[in-house]
Amino acid sequence: MVSGVRCQVITIIFKFDLVSFNFGHYIKFIYDVGTQKGRK
Repeated sequence: MVSGVRCQVITIIFKFDLVSFNFGHYIKFIYDVGTQKGRK
C-alpha cells in the first residue's frame, strides 16, 4: 500500500516536472523569437 502511494506520488511529480520543463522551453522559445524580432 505504502509503496504504491509512493510510486503514484513519484509519477505525479515526474509528470509535473516534465510539463514545467516543456513550459520553460516554450517560454524561452517565445522570448528568443521576440528578442530576435526586436533586434531586426
